[in-house]
Amino acid sequence: MIERHVYIRLLDGHRGERDDLAARIQAVIQSLPDVMSVSIGTPADEHASVSWDIAATVRFESAAALEGFRTDRTHRQLVAELLKPRMSSFQAWNFAVAP
Repeated sequence: MIERHVYIRLLDGHRGERDDLAARIQAVIQSLPDVMSVSIGTPADEHASVSWDIAATVRFESAAALEGFRTDRTHRQLVAELLKPRMSSFQAWNFAVAP
């Protein structure tokens, strides 16, 4: 299994949208066919909120499923239209995990 961990920093003018964006991201990603599970979070303390606004962990059955997700039209539209105009930075890492 593969877990993709994504961290998003919003532009200052969009930080007030954090909870709404997190809910919208959750709704879109959990509907995609290659996704086994998704967990979206927002900072739970001051330390986390200094660097990031939204965290996502998405689980896939395989690296091929992850690649299907990354190239999925709905996912690409979510990134291009909803996230890119609102974010200042983002980081993503993929990890192989035991089932």
